[in-house]
Amino acid sequence: MTYFGATLRALRDEADLDQRTAATRADCTPGHLSRLECGRRPAPMPATLRQLAVAIGLPVGPLVAAAILDRWSPADLAEAYQADPYLRRLLRRGGRS
Repeated sequence: MTYFGATLRALRDEADLDQRTAATRADCTPGHLSRLECGRRPAPMPATLRQLAVAIGLPVGPLVAAAILDRWSPADLAEAYQADPYLRRLLRRGGRS
């Protein structure tokens, strides 16, 4: 399991949603959601992250952070944080716009 997958599953469980309900709300199949949670698919693109966050009823920030941590090394993350003011704002606000 990836960090993103574990985070997605934990957030879905905290929202008391089963995979089928969350998948329907996120406009994806339960199988796709399962593959994301089990780490058989990489963290999705930003539009899908937003759909998942809306389906779970949370800001997108925690999912973006988990996706970043799966894909980037700490050095890459530090560089992006310094270079991108939008990313800094997003992470400081916990994903709230």
